[in-house]
Amino acid sequence: MLPGETLLHIACRKRNPKAAYLLISFGADVNIPSLEPYFNTPLHIASMYDTKEIIDLLLDNGAQSAALNWSNETAFHSSCKAGAGASALKILKMGVVADINARNTGGCTAMALACRAGLREVVVECLRRGASLTEEWDNERNSLLHAACAGNQGEMAVFLINNGASPGGRGIFPNKAGLMPFDLIKNKEVKKDLQKAQMEFQAAGGLTGLRLRRKDAERAINLAAEQKEWGPSALRRGHEHQHTTHRAVVGAGMCMDITRIMLECADDMVSCRRL
Repeated sequence: MLPGETLLHIACRKRNPKAAYLLISFGADVNIPSLEPYFNTPLHIASMYDTKEIIDLLLDNGAQSAALNWSNETAFHSSCKAGAGASALKILKMGVVADINARNTGGCTAMALACRAGLREVVVECLRRGASLTEEWDNERNSLLHAACAGNQGEMAVFLINNGASPGGRGIFPNKAGLMPFDLIKNKEVKKDLQKAQMEFQAAGGLTGLRLRRKDAERAINLAAEQKEWGPSALRRGHEHQHTTHRAVVGAGMCMDITRIMLECADDMVSCRRL
């Protein structure tokens, strides 16, 4: 229990649907915010604690899913921040998220919070509903990849890298503190592999999605196939003046590999990126 919360807040925090039902039956306000400093509604609390039954109860009785707390976060943001994946998916699939790209006071979207918590299913559902892996960074210039690495979510980092996540599709760059995403990983083994990936990525130009002339891209891919080598080094040899496309970290060993490259032809140009 936190200061300034009502009995309904406490019932949500204690994951007690019977108590919540009785309180609502006797007229408890489902939209009342807690007092300073948090201003959380009961729906915020229920969403943080993965209590799907109470979420249904609150929404059925008029709870406003768009209500904002002190940090300009909806219940959906709160569930993602707390790592409550079941609640986040439920709220999404109920269709009560008005703006999938809404940002909190720190400039973070709910999807960025989900990346930090390692909620891959939530991220995928957000993408289905209009979010983008190329969304712009937050107020501290942290990208989705920064968020995943800050949460020590190695698998999420792999997912983002493999699918070309970067602000505006421009590539991966340091945040305001001068830190690359991989600098934030706490797990030593994961950090070691990701730092190696970072070095190759920077050596290859530090950008994703660079466009190559068709003949240069095909030459790089053929060379890689002949030498059974994929990645920035092969592409550099294929074309000295145009640097790499994309780096991926895959597999249980988090080893470097690029498994497939798709050529999208547009006149004499192609986009190289990993599928």
